[in-house]
Amino acid sequence: MTKLSEIDFETALDRVESEPHSSAASILRCAETLFSTKGFKAVTTRDIAKASGKNISTIHFHWQSKQSLYEAVCRMHARQLLAFVSQTEAAIANSTLEPTQALEQWIDKTLDLLIENPAIAKLASQNISVQNNPEMVTLFEHDIQVLARFQGYLSTFLGPTDDHTKPLRLFTLLYFTIGMFTDSSLQQATLGGSIYEQPELQQQLKSFAKSFAMGLLQKESALTPNL
Repeated sequence: MTKLSEIDFETALDRVESEPHSSAASILRCAETLFSTKGFKAVTTRDIAKASGKNISTIHFHWQSKQSLYEAVCRMHARQLLAFVSQTEAAIANSTLEPTQALEQWIDKTLDLLIENPAIAKLASQNISVQNNPEMVTLFEHDIQVLARFQGYLSTFLGPTDDHTKPLRLFTLLYFTIGMFTDSSLQQATLGGSIYEQPELQQQLKSFAKSFAMGLLQKESALTPNL
């Protein structure tokens, strides 16, 4: 990968996808794991070098800095989420599901995505906590894009467009979903372990999430049939 004065993240991530066994891809995966488990501030470039088996100069060659690596990881997640929304929208749009069934399927698929990719919710919660940090401001451009897509789809289940509670209900659902998958020490102590290692608990969470979403998104106890 050519070293750039400013990283072209889209090109860099395209190359990572096409060359999953490359040094750049290996470094990115290790950084994702470390950032999601320890947090941005606690991770050093030396930590990433040790985990990936690469020297620090190689990390700088491919990704320039720890902050660039963090942004690359977040942009990678944004890609995954945008692709997920597009694929799920298309699949449901081409089905004959009733609105309630469509919402249940969407929730199932969303939770499966988060269960299979633990770093997504963990890093999302970290991003929320550092939104006022000027050094991190560039990390939220892609978050806004992803949020807009999720809002656009979930809005099909809500009431009239002039409903002033719509943004509040959407954000409540968003923070609930992210919060359930942060897998914090408090959560693990309360739930008897990591939610990512307990399939039975995952199924219970899905059931609860469906009931919660139905109550939150329904209008007068009935989903609007405007899919």
